[in-house]
Amino acid sequence: MLNCLNRSLRLKIGNISDDKQPGSEFQLLNIHLVHGEGDETWKDRDASLKKVQDGNNLSAKGVSLYGPAPPDDSGREAWLDVDLHDNELIKIADTKIQLDELFSVHQPKGTTIVCGDTNYRISKLNREQVLEYIRNEQYAELLAFEQLTNSKLLQNIFCGFTEGKINFGPTYKMRAVGVYDEKRLPAYTDRILFASQMDLKQNVYNCHLMDGSDHVPVYSEFTVDVDQVDEPILAQLKYKFHQYYNNVIEKMELIDIEPKVINLKTCLEMPETVTFKIHNVCEEELVYHITGGDSGLFKRTDTTLAMQMGVLAPKESKTVTMQLDPPNQSISTPLQRPSLVLVWLSYLTNNTLTSSRPLTSY
Repeated sequence: MLNCLNRSLRLKIGNISDDKQPGSEFQLLNIHLVHGEGDETWKDRDASLKKVQDGNNLSAKGVSLYGPAPPDDSGREAWLDVDLHDNELIKIADTKIQLDELFSVHQPKGTTIVCGDTNYRISKLNREQVLEYIRNEQYAELLAFEQLTNSKLLQNIFCGFTEGKINFGPTYKMRAVGVYDEKRLPAYTDRILFASQMDLKQNVYNCHLMDGSDHVPVYSEFTVDVDQVDEPILAQLKYKFHQYYNNVIEKMELIDIEPKVINLKTCLEMPETVTFKIHNVCEEELVYHITGGDSGLFKRTDTTLAMQMGVLAPKESKTVTMQLDPPNQSISTPLQRPSLVLVWLSYLTNNTLTSSRPLTSY
């Protein structure tokens, strides 16, 4: 059985949602590969890394735990799929907003750190030869016989990953502090490798001699500069964007009304029924709401509307009926004066109030 992965941890710094400002992503993979001495288990450990890779999307791009590294597309700018109708593009052509900048998406900067018990061993040397290299602190020479180092040189595993200089002895198998088990060949089983699109600097890579385990713990320290979000400036930019957005919406005729002006021939004492047509000229669904009954220039006229609320599909038209009733009069008057009725048509896109326009009736 391949015991491949203990835990994967991700965190993001400086992100404003994934599709706007993804920020810097850090991924920590803690692995435990298949154990066993001898070259016959070497390929099993490589296969363990393939299983880890298949189950995890690496934050660092252009790297691979097993096999050739894929192309690094982290520097390529991505784009949102925005489908604007020609009519909409024409109406917002004179705006100051650069649409290309609004719809571009920044690719995240990723870092992946792999650590844990890799279980890779030393080949082609006996125990006494390994101990001789250790006593002479010839660690670089000893690593020439180490399985992970050689598989990485052949680009079979950890392609695009970096490992700091190993300036310490094998970390397994210990019987006591500084004393290796007589029945096992010392090995560099515990490792830390990393890959990053950021300016990541490894300050420390070492082991800590201590009791409590047959492994010597390995540790590392990194320094990296990341972009963080300035919240006050972000708030200002959001406010400015909404101003630009509202300016664009105000210039867009999303809905058309026929007739533009309703001429009432009725006198004050007579009811009137009029109709007008609303037409959705854009490529998305609109929700509309019509309200009426405002004061006239001379006397109040009560307005009754049929179908006050509704939905207009793209390019759809609907006819609205409006009943104008004269107010109750306690004293009749011979004056036959026209009235002014203000009817407001509000419409929404994506559940957001887009605009409110008056229908003026004489």
